[in-house]
Amino acid sequence: YADPVIEQLYHSCTAWEWYVKHIYESRDGQFQHLNIPVPLDNTYLVIVVDKPKREILGHYVLDLHPYPKY
Repeated sequence: YADPVIEQLYHSCTAWEWYVKHIYESRDGQFQHLNIPVPLDNTYLVIVVDKPKREILGHYVLDLHPYPKY
């Protein structure tokens, strides 16, 4: 699922070795958000999964803004 989405959003990045950095799960265990870092500072492709149904519901881009410069 992630390869075509990453290619669409970040052209020429399919050769890049992506990985899931964080997994957040709802308290009831129904949903998981898989956070994949993308080639922008502090930005993630988030894939939403219905865990009991083992079904991908969709995705969104989470931009946490650039890291502060100290």
